[in-house]
Amino acid sequence: MLLAPPTLDAAMSLGLIGDDFHYPANRLLFSSFVKLRELGSPIDVVTISALLTESDSLERAGGMSYLAGLSASTPSVTNAATYVARVQQKA
Repeated sequence: MLLAPPTLDAAMSLGLIGDDFHYPANRLLFSSFVKLRELGSPIDVVTISALLTESDSLERAGGMSYLAGLSASTPSVTNAATYVARVQQKA
């Protein structure tokens, strides 16, 4: 979702919610993506880290190194529906 923010809308339309994520950091990140979307802000590493820093949650979300790693290791966004289904299956 950091590489292609429109995938957030697609994931939400498939019913994905924060509680579907196993790892607390990913739950927090997803909720932050949703909040930024509701605020009309872009979704990227800068805006996510700023939002999390403002709420003293950056470290609970894995810190900057985790965010940077997500951006670098995210698989193809063209398979977003498949990834959403996997997260929901494991929820």
